[in-house]
Amino acid sequence: MRKVVALELVSLDGVIEAPEEWAFSYSNDEMNEANASGMAASDAMLLGRVTYEGLAAFWPEQPGGTPMVDYINSVRKHVVSRTLEEPLEWNNSNLIKGDVAEEVENLKRQSGKDITIIGSGELVRSLLRVGLLDELSLMVHPIVLGSGKRLFEDGASGRDWSSWTRKPSARASSTSSTGRQERKGKDDTAAREQERHSLWGSGSVGGAVARAFASEGARVFLAGRLFNRVPTASE
Repeated sequence: MRKVVALELVSLDGVIEAPEEWAFSYSNDEMNEANASGMAASDAMLLGRVTYEGLAAFWPEQPGGTPMVDYINSVRKHVVSRTLEEPLEWNNSNLIKGDVAEEVENLKRQSGKDITIIGSGELVRSLLRVGLLDELSLMVHPIVLGSGKRLFEDGASGRDWSSWTRKPSARASSTSSTGRQERKGKDDTAAREQERHSLWGSGSVGGAVARAFASEGARVFLAGRLFNRVPTASE
């Protein structure tokens, strides 16, 4: 059975809203390599309306010929929305308007690779409640925002994960003598813009490029360390 895997970029205080405004400076080669690995492991995306509209406003206009552009414009995109109407304009997109849990169960029973959720916080929470999310990956960024939409809201029911494992990982950013974050990478404006959208979409709530993970469970990037967390069998 296929897995449903969710990736979220999160601040230390749990905010996932508008990461294009705060997470870009932490991008590094390791995170980009993880995104590439995720694309190879996934052949479908599952998106909420806000994330879908943010991605759809940017990617169809990008020239093909690079792995990121070719993947995200061609991959099958399943969009959960009560307000959008078919046909959806972005290539290979179809609408889920009925029983979301039933539709996701049907998708999981089909043959294929992982189904990746990016952003789409409300959708992630709903699938967690009904036990349909197989892996939850959090890239935790060393920043406190103080306000914004959070992945887990106040009053959310508790949930245990079976174990943690830990292995070294390169730091996501460096800090200058003035305390300002410095990003390492290309200076080309177009390349930076594509990288920004590849991870977080355009104005979307936690919109991110697809990334799937190995069967050991969800990975967490936190202050230069990579953690793996394994869901329990009951989930």
